[in-house]
Amino acid sequence: MGWGDTPGNNSLRVPLVIFGSAVLLIFVLYIAHLFKIQIVDNLVWEGRARAVALRSESLPAQR
Repeated sequence: MGWGDTPGNNSLRVPLVIFGSAVLLIFVLYIAHLFKIQIVDNLVWEGRARAVALRSESLPAQR
């Protein structure tokens, strides 16, 4: 009998595979979420920097 041939091992292996897949999926989604937050944060800071630069350029023109 090879590994996993007994009914006890086989009945336990299926839930473990499902649980492991779920944990891996959650981990991958969390990493993707962190990257998305970082990209959005960088875009927000670039937008703020552009707005400040445009504001500081237009101040002498308003006076």
